[in-house]
Amino acid sequence: MKVAVTVVALLVLVTGPLVAGLTRPDDDLPGPPAGYADATTTWLGLLVEAVPDARRVSILVMLDASHDRDVAAWSAIAVAAGQAARRRALRSETMTVRHRGDLLDAFVMMTQSRIDGVVVLPTRFAFDQAVEVAALAIRHRLPLIGGHRRFVDSGALMSYGICPGERASAMPAGPPARFELVISARTARALGLTIHPSLRRRADLIIE
Repeated sequence: MKVAVTVVALLVLVTGPLVAGLTRPDDDLPGPPAGYADATTTWLGLLVEAVPDARRVSILVMLDASHDRDVAAWSAIAVAAGQAARRRALRSETMTVRHRGDLLDAFVMMTQSRIDGVVVLPTRFAFDQAVEVAALAIRHRLPLIGGHRRFVDSGALMSYGICPGERASAMPAGPPARFELVISARTARALGLTIHPSLRRRADLIIE
C-alpha cells in the first residue's frame, strides 16, 4: 500500500462569493493547478456547510506521473491546504494516492480515522477514476466534493468546477471561467444528509 497521510488541523469558514479558478479550454478535462489553492478552501467550506457536524475532513490527492504532468504543482496545493489547516480548527488529513489499487485502502483508512467528509482535488488521475472514487465514498458513507462535474455525475455528493462549455481565457489577465456548484440530493438522501436551503439556493444544479 502506498497511501501517504498527513494530519493537520482545519477550520472552514465560508464568507463571500465562491472562488473561481483557471481550467483547461477542453471542458472534458480537469483544469490545471493554477488558482486551485483558494478553490480548495471553497470546496472544504461547501463540504462543511453540507455536513455541519463535521470535525474531521480528508483532502484526497490522487497523483500518478503517467496521468498528471503537474505533480509538483498539485503537491504544492496539498501543502497550501496544510498551511491553511494550521490556521484553523477541524482535524484534517491530506491523503496522497499514487496507484489505483490503493484507493480502497485509502477509504478504509478514512473510515478508521472517523473522517466526516472528503475533498478530492481534480487531478487527471482522480478525474479518470471518478466513478470508483464516488462509489467508494458512498460505500463508506463519506460525503465527497470534487473539483469537476464528473464526480457528482458519478455519484458524489457535490462538485464545484468549471461550467460545461465555458472556456478560461488564454490571456493571464483575462477573466476566469465561471464555476458551477452541483449537488446530488439523491446522494444526500442515501447518506442521511439534509441539504440546507441556503446551500440549495447557491447551487447551479440539484440532481434529484
